[in-house]
Amino acid sequence: MSMRACYRRWLWAFFFGFLLFAAAQPVGVLLSFPDELRVFPGQEVAFDSGPFFTLVPLPPARAADGDVLEEPLSQYEVELRLLGWLPLQRALVRVVPETSVIPGGQAVGILLSSQGLVVVRTAPVLLADGSHRWPAEEAGVRAGDIIVEAGGEPVSHPLELEQVVQSYGRQGRELPLLIRRGDKEVRVVVRPQLARDPERNRMRHMLGVYVKDPAAGVGTLTFWDPVSGRYGALGHMVAQGGEAPTLSDGLIVPALIHGINPSGRGRPGEKVGVFEPGEAMGTIEKNTPVGIFGKLMRPPEAVADPVPIALSHEIKEGKAEILTVLDGKHVEAFEVEVLAVHRQSRPGGKGLVIRVSDPRLIARTNGIVQGMSGSPILQDGKLIGAVTHVFINDPLRGYGVLAEWMAYEAGLGVADSAVPAKGLVIGGIFPVPGEALVGGAPLWIG
Repeated sequence: MSMRACYRRWLWAFFFGFLLFAAAQPVGVLLSFPDELRVFPGQEVAFDSGPFFTLVPLPPARAADGDVLEEPLSQYEVELRLLGWLPLQRALVRVVPETSVIPGGQAVGILLSSQGLVVVRTAPVLLADGSHRWPAEEAGVRAGDIIVEAGGEPVSHPLELEQVVQSYGRQGRELPLLIRRGDKEVRVVVRPQLARDPERNRMRHMLGVYVKDPAAGVGTLTFWDPVSGRYGALGHMVAQGGEAPTLSDGLIVPALIHGINPSGRGRPGEKVGVFEPGEAMGTIEKNTPVGIFGKLMRPPEAVADPVPIALSHEIKEGKAEILTVLDGKHVEAFEVEVLAVHRQSRPGGKGLVIRVSDPRLIARTNGIVQGMSGSPILQDGKLIGAVTHVFINDPLRGYGVLAEWMAYEAGLGVADSAVPAKGLVIGGIFPVPGEALVGGAPLWIG
């Protein structure tokens, strides 16, 4: 090949390489442009639009001079334009109130109900003639129901229900049950069936339900508001039998951690805890994909001063810390690293990817364990999220939920609340106003 041909090929390669390099920046801007952004009043948010794009606020938000927005707003739209005139994408900017909370870290026990027995699942019973029946399911009992009364008597322990079932079964009578299902009370009638108990290998009267007391497990308190007493915990939903029970009658109680089973590859560890006797700490009013929420009746001792809730665009990759309990009731801070931030436009439990980096925590737990769900994550003096999941094959890493989603669910800030915004300046900044849950068997509770 001649020198001229080689020179030509080199020039073409350089030319195409330059085109790819030049195109990479605009493509990166388009991919990183959000659908929605939440900001505080008066906050400026940097967005590198590069030399090819401009950000333009849309009417009626845009002022006459095109640079300053004078009208108070609670939300508005901005448009990303190529070379100042070709519209490409739009983003909704919501102005939300600034919120400060007291970070938690305390271990709490979760009670699905203050009374009654939780139906884990319904099951068939084996009759003497070899056939199967589903007495409870046929009567309308569902997984997640809470049996409050049996035969007109309150029940709070499986043995109490067992005694009533045997009594009604021997008499050949139908057993009336009072069930709490969500925020409703449902009455059903079940006829106990004489069937073979596979665990005891004998015949006895059975309903075809697996029940347990309402103690769901141990998790972590994430934050609370010192003024209203409203709190957030766990960072993920309480799920039971594949269902998400409504916990309108649920409670959180203090818990003591008296042991740690470390995590291993393919096996998440756990905190070993017990519920502390005494009065309940708070009520459970909401069970959501981003945690449980309610009101504290007696707040725990604060381990830190109030801190602001961070919005997603304020979080950065790098050092952070979590607050959690490994022994007794003592809340400790441990170093972690934020590996990735997913700037979600709707609530979800995987807004952060974190990695445990503190040698003290690694020595005790070998990473993230069940019971850490809800452990607050702090960065630069702000609450950025809570631990929710552990990576099964790498327990040093896990997911976290964004703190702002938990704050909204707790009622401490609303994504589209009407906060007046004034004096928005357009320039090189965004136009803004002046995989397994970390839970415990069988309910996968943090």
